[in-house]
Amino acid sequence: MNDKQSTYDSMMQRVAEYDDEDAFKYIFDDLYAPLCLYARRMVPPGAAEDIAQEVFVALWENRNDIIIETSLKGWLLTGTRNRCLNYIKRQAVRNRYNSYAAANINKRSKVSYVSYNSR
Repeated sequence: MNDKQSTYDSMMQRVAEYDDEDAFKYIFDDLYAPLCLYARRMVPPGAAEDIAQEVFVALWENRNDIIIETSLKGWLLTGTRNRCLNYIKRQAVRNRYNSYAAANINKRSKVSYVSYNSR
């Protein structure tokens, strides 16, 4: 384990044990930008920033219950990746729904128009 990772892990221990906001801020300030860059490889920039923020919110809200088996940075990267994949899945569902809705609106519009004109 390198010195930086050891620092993150000790800071996270302070966050979990003492609700140390300064230690959390240190982690956030140091890792937020790299998480955004990582997420941007998978999702649009605005979504990437939201996802990185969500991961840190989850870290803070669950600080007393989280069990980090490898490293804090690994936990954050995994959470970011999983949220990016969920985002991509949601977008695919939205796109399918929008395509389906658009196709059905066009069909209904033609039927309504034909029905209206035939009266």
